[in-house]
Amino acid sequence: MPTTLIAGANRGIGLALVREFQSKGHTVIAAARDPAPAKEMKVTGAELQALDVSDAASIKALAEALKGRPIDFLISNAGLGDRADMPGLEDERFGEILRIKTIAPIRLPDALTPKPGRTLRRSPASWAPSITPTWAATSRQPSPPTVRRVSTR
Repeated sequence: MPTTLIAGANRGIGLALVREFQSKGHTVIAAARDPAPAKEMKVTGAELQALDVSDAASIKALAEALKGRPIDFLISNAGLGDRADMPGLEDERFGEILRIKTIAPIRLPDALTPKPGRTLRRSPASWAPSITPTWAATSRQPSPPTVRRVSTR
């Protein structure tokens, strides 16, 4: 049975992905900044893990917690903010959004990439997409989410 780790699994697209992967027979590890109040995430029966993708120590703690457990699929869906944040966005908030949507999708697979004791499998079937709305990267216009395939090799 494949194992899927979904970062940002507490609501919206992430929560839907938890349910979809479970329906396909995957063991799902659902990660969120604070999984305790995420009632909908709890009722899925997925394994819950705390993960703040903007915090290197939190990423390292998750990697340690999952050490030795093979991860077949890693989905970086964590996010912060929405279109309403864009007009007049303060530099500090903008920097925080960028760290979560650009740096974290690189740090997370790196922390889990196969090295002694690390867990992300290297196989033709393994993949680690990062999901971000295109408005966050290209414009202020709403658009559907995009999925990018990221090589773990």
